[in-house]
Amino acid sequence: MNLFTEHAEADVEHSRRQAELCARYLDNDAVNARALEVAEQACMLRWASITDLYRRDYLGEKDVWP
Repeated sequence: MNLFTEHAEADVEHSRRQAELCARYLDNDAVNARALEVAEQACMLRWASITDLYRRDYLGEKDVWP
């Protein structure tokens, strides 16, 4: 349980830092749009990575790549 508690606390700190960086650097519409685009790409890549791990390690599927 300590791992989860520490992880949750770290998430709060990381979120605070990210919010501070956004407040400092996202100062116009063009930068805001680019930040949103990059954040969406990062989320999609993370989702794909976790999905691949789940399929391989939990479901036992083999990679479809040659």
